[in-house]
Amino acid sequence: MLIGLVGGVAASAMAGLAGALGFAAGVGCVAIPSAYFAWSSQRTMEPGRIVVQGITKVLCTGVLMAIVIASGAVEPLWFFAGLMASQGGYWWALVDQDEKSAKKAEITNDEPAERNPP
Repeated sequence: MLIGLVGGVAASAMAGLAGALGFAAGVGCVAIPSAYFAWSSQRTMEPGRIVVQGITKVLCTGVLMAIVIASGAVEPLWFFAGLMASQGGYWWALVDQDEKSAKKAEITNDEPAERNPP
């Protein structure tokens, strides 16, 4: 959300209201399906359902992009900048979470070895 806010302000400063709306539409096309996916995947840990929810997320993102582009109501450059920024933020959050999980696993694995020396 922070990426969307900062990007929207930057787009507004550079391209006015049309740029800000385009950027916001791009962010929304990724953020809305991603938020639904996060909410729905919390309720189940069944692999089949998670795969279906992931496919649904991708399809919803595509449909929202098609609707926005077909409407012609936004600046395409800023729309795609918003898409790239929000998708980049989404992936960054996933990578950052993986790194934190890996560090936590290292700490957890090291503690028992220190408590019980051979």
